[in-house]
Amino acid sequence: RDSLMGSVTTPMRLWFPRNAKATKESPPDPTLLARGLAVISLLVDSEGTAMQDGAQEVRVPEMAVKGLELCAKFTDAHAQLAPYAIRCLMHTCYRHGANKYMLCVEVDGLRTLVRSLALLPQVMDLQLNGLGLIYDCLQDVPGTQMKLLRRLVVDCGTMDVLDTALKRHKGVETIVQLASQLKEELKNVGGSVERYEPDTAAGLANDSTCGSCNFDLRPPAQAQGQLREPTRQRRPGPPPLGIDT
Repeated sequence: RDSLMGSVTTPMRLWFPRNAKATKESPPDPTLLARGLAVISLLVDSEGTAMQDGAQEVRVPEMAVKGLELCAKFTDAHAQLAPYAIRCLMHTCYRHGANKYMLCVEVDGLRTLVRSLALLPQVMDLQLNGLGLIYDCLQDVPGTQMKLLRRLVVDCGTMDVLDTALKRHKGVETIVQLASQLKEELKNVGGSVERYEPDTAAGLANDSTCGSCNFDLRPPAQAQGQLREPTRQRRPGPPPLGIDT
């Protein structure tokens, strides 16, 4: 499992520094990253939880999110990558607490996911996978303040995405059902999420704080180092990508 997942993701990790300084004149080519994410989706689909665990160890959810962030301002590149990235996120994170924690808390991935759904409302499979993943995340992300997570999802613009999905795909029963369930789930969520300012002196500004928004979604006890993150004891995988997008 480890060697197989590592062999797939090694060239994917090299893709990021090569494309980090992409411009409109020289846009990123997401082909390699998209193919790698597609292969990982197939591996998880065939092998299940074992491959989800392997994806956690090599931080596949972070790769998918950072790829979407990097390509978001390049229309063609984003359109090419997004279906594969979101499908991979769905496969690796669905009902897997540690990967959902990485997606929602460590890399602020729900914000990126909702933005991609808003940019490509016409792509049916992308909408289906994205909405399904959001719904699963709203059921439970271990080690996370779920009330705050729901408010964050609303603040990201999810309700507009749901309205658009219902209009564009009103003949697709699965999308209509998912969008309707999500609207019901989020209808009573309150106003904007309060800002969390990291206390670096107390050691709180770490990878468990959403990097771009500075919301701390962890329970207060965990934010103070009293609770463990929902990960198993395994051999440490690669460090975070460390790419500012």
